[in-house]
Amino acid sequence: KTEALIIAERLRQAVERYSLQQEEKIAEYPLTISIGVATFPDDADSKDGLLAYADRCLYDAKHQGRNLICG
Repeated sequence: KTEALIIAERLRQAVERYSLQQEEKIAEYPLTISIGVATFPDDADSKDGLLAYADRCLYDAKHQGRNLICG
């Protein structure tokens, strides 16, 4: 899980650094992502359970202020 969290954080930082100057701006806000991380079998013992856990983590990240990794 530690590796998954590290990779997710690298991805979050890369998206945050991405410049939309060459692209059509969607909004006046910077581009960010939130990611929920779940691993098998630590967080769930089935595909559906794993997706549900990751989904809960994603919403936790959004409720904590967005642009975060939770797992």
